[in-house]
Amino acid sequence: MVPRELHELVCWGTKELDGISPSPKLDAQLLLAHACGISKEKVLTDANQLPSQAEESNYLNLIARRKKSEPVAYLVGKKEFWGIDIIVTPSVLIPRPESELLVQAALEASKLFKDPLAIADLGTGSGCLAIAIAQELKKLRRDFLIVAIDRSAEALKIAKQNIDAHELCDQIQLLQGDWLSSNAVKGACFQIIVTNPPYLAENEARSPETNYEPPSALFSGEGGLADAKKIFAQCLNFLVPDGRLLCEVGGGKRDEVRNAFSNSWNLEFIGDMASENGYSVINAVRKDRS
Repeated sequence: MVPRELHELVCWGTKELDGISPSPKLDAQLLLAHACGISKEKVLTDANQLPSQAEESNYLNLIARRKKSEPVAYLVGKKEFWGIDIIVTPSVLIPRPESELLVQAALEASKLFKDPLAIADLGTGSGCLAIAIAQELKKLRRDFLIVAIDRSAEALKIAKQNIDAHELCDQIQLLQGDWLSSNAVKGACFQIIVTNPPYLAENEARSPETNYEPPSALFSGEGGLADAKKIFAQCLNFLVPDGRLLCEVGGGKRDEVRNAFSNSWNLEFIGDMASENGYSVINAVRKDRS
């Protein structure tokens, strides 16, 4: 095998991923950086460097796996979310940029309440939402505790790694449970509850990359609303007066959400996509407590 410089390997990888990935050059750069144990910036600034044979072989293997639609985040073991590096494995959903709307909504809602703040993150997965919210509240010198809950023991292991990495053990408590069914939260009341539940129906069109993610974090029955219905029902008993339930919902489900929840909740859809089919966050307040 003739040795190739970094820039040559990026060009080769980009061509290999063209038509497969929506961002072939970026993927090639990230995978090469991971294979060589350097930053993406080093791939660009040291473009004429020759990687070792082992590093190049590792890169070729990563490109081959990416060509089968395996997500870059799983290949490199991390994903940036809210400007934070989050450890991810196939045990947890890969954080999406659109979920940053939940962080924005939670920070806005936090202005409505006095300290100490009690916040719940349901289906925490990697812990990305709890960590992003906690970091911002720390900057604001707020007094708060976030209870992060997940039914998956494997997901909670990843969440703990991320919480430890960002030194937030005192601000985020991890619990295992099916949404709010854990005995550990019995009698608790929260000002804010955030959640990104599974909301895809089994027959919905989706990226082939999702085949590598945990199905329990993606799919829900009743047209994608079964878990949301369980959450909304449970949250009726866990929010303080005027408390906020912030729930991510996928495209094309706003009418179904209104029909399912508007009897008991005042609903506001917030998001940065004007389309009715765009991702958005439901900002919900109990009607009898608004």
